[in-house]
Amino acid sequence: MAGRPARGEPVSLPGLVPGRPGLVVLLGPECRACRALVPRLLAARERLPVLVGVGPGAGAEGLAAEVGATPGLWEELHPRWAPRLTPLLVAVGADGRVAWADVGDGETLDAAVAALLRTTTPLRPG
Repeated sequence: MAGRPARGEPVSLPGLVPGRPGLVVLLGPECRACRALVPRLLAARERLPVLVGVGPGAGAEGLAAEVGATPGLWEELHPRWAPRLTPLLVAVGADGRVAWADVGDGETLDAAVAALLRTTTPLRPG
């Protein structure tokens, strides 16, 4: 699906822990909603692996430093997932597959983290 990864798509990235759910987030440096997510992203990192990629643009370096962005993540995933909007939130189940992906706000992020943490078995597509 253009604009986000397909549910069930395998995701293998350094920083995601096999057998454990995680979150991949793509942010735009000039996106207000993205900047508003920063405190929640940092809090989510205390509970599960969270990888963050920051797109190019004014303020990208500062945002990347603030969120502890994974170097090269945007460049790796942007061509493959082609997000049209940010912030793109991608929940990765313990099985290493996309469980859910969409553009979202802080409440969406919190709900995704809670759902991933409730999952005791890998999330299955379909």
